[in-house]
Amino acid sequence: MSRYFNVSRFLYDLLSLHRNVRTEHSKLAEIQTKKLRATIRYAYENVPFYHSLLRQQNVKPTEVMSKDDLRKIPIVTRKDAQNNSPSLMSRKISPERCTRHRTSGSSGIPLTVWIDKDSERFRYAVSLRQFFECGGKLRDKQVQLRGMGSLHASRARKKTLNEYLPFFRTKRIVLAHTSDYLISSLKEYKPDVMVGYPSLFQLLAENAREAVKPRIVFCTGEILTNHCRALLRSAFSSNPIDSYGCTEGGDIAWECPDDRVGYHINADSLIVEFVRDGENVAPGEEGEIVLTALSNRSMPFIRYNTGDVGVPSDEQCSCGRTLPLMRLIKGRSDDFIVLPDGTRLSPLGVLNMENFPEVEEYRIIQQRRDLVEVWLKMEKFYKQSSVAKCLSALRNVFGEDVQVRPLIVDQIPRDDSGKLRRIVSKIAG
Repeated sequence: MSRYFNVSRFLYDLLSLHRNVRTEHSKLAEIQTKKLRATIRYAYENVPFYHSLLRQQNVKPTEVMSKDDLRKIPIVTRKDAQNNSPSLMSRKISPERCTRHRTSGSSGIPLTVWIDKDSERFRYAVSLRQFFECGGKLRDKQVQLRGMGSLHASRARKKTLNEYLPFFRTKRIVLAHTSDYLISSLKEYKPDVMVGYPSLFQLLAENAREAVKPRIVFCTGEILTNHCRALLRSAFSSNPIDSYGCTEGGDIAWECPDDRVGYHINADSLIVEFVRDGENVAPGEEGEIVLTALSNRSMPFIRYNTGDVGVPSDEQCSCGRTLPLMRLIKGRSDDFIVLPDGTRLSPLGVLNMENFPEVEEYRIIQQRRDLVEVWLKMEKFYKQSSVAKCLSALRNVFGEDVQVRPLIVDQIPRDDSGKLRRIVSKIAG
């Protein structure tokens, strides 16, 4: 009965989300406000971090009744979340009922996030809405390309249920960079839809543009540059669709597939603020993207600074969708690693932070093709074996012709933008 109820709830969520895409602005605001009030009340009653934060500010849950009232609550940084991770967990939900996710560390600061099953289901419904709105079909064959920081990713992986079903067929290929295995897999599978990091698609386009011609290409996880967009459009004969999200909040916004003037914000699953110097910016102005997730009860994120920059828009999209628009996304942009033989490694295919929980911050600096420095800021009581494990993983990726030089540091300097770039290459290529 429980299983049937979950399926029923998922279908209800999916239909409701589909309806919200073109609902009136007032109705959408009503949905958002109702979820916000419930989230604030729940966090105050069940999450120690937010209970303490609101009490320190003398803010009662009943005083946060709208999006505008959120400014009464201080902005939470990733560092705040990292330092207070245990108290961010709800006392009402056991970790056994959640799935554990570790952010990729794209800002250089990895974070462990717990997501309850109900929220996972809702997030999947939000992702499916985007899939269908951008032209996806039930019977499409989909490939998800992922880099896991190893050239020796297992190829004997068992097939998932999605690969056998006649609908929502999804094949996951885990690989650090383009290889003969990736190309042959794509040729054999002939996907209708591909989802992955722009840097992986760029490598694929540069090395095997005839391997596959998908109908839809979804880019996620990295900034999609104009150069990369043009390359993918030429290689795949498909205009890539950019998707913006994060582990902490799920899918945040997706590029309109019709007029492509901006990204539609999933306003019925989260609240996005654009903040500069502590104040919300006006439409057309740049601001740091601050999100409040409206579904995850196990580890809520309220006024969480993503570290990215966006531009809100008050325009109405000509496509007819009423979800609000944001026009620009600026995030940290990592460099490619170039090996001695000229092979280029995607920055998201270098290191999987899921395996290194004692690493608080890191930066990889390529000094020469045969020399890489690894700056590691570790937890206070870390084990040397954790450092050795991290370095071993990197050496497997870079190969024996590249020297990996470790450096344990107390702090890693930020760029002028205030961001912590993860991979920096000082060589041309």
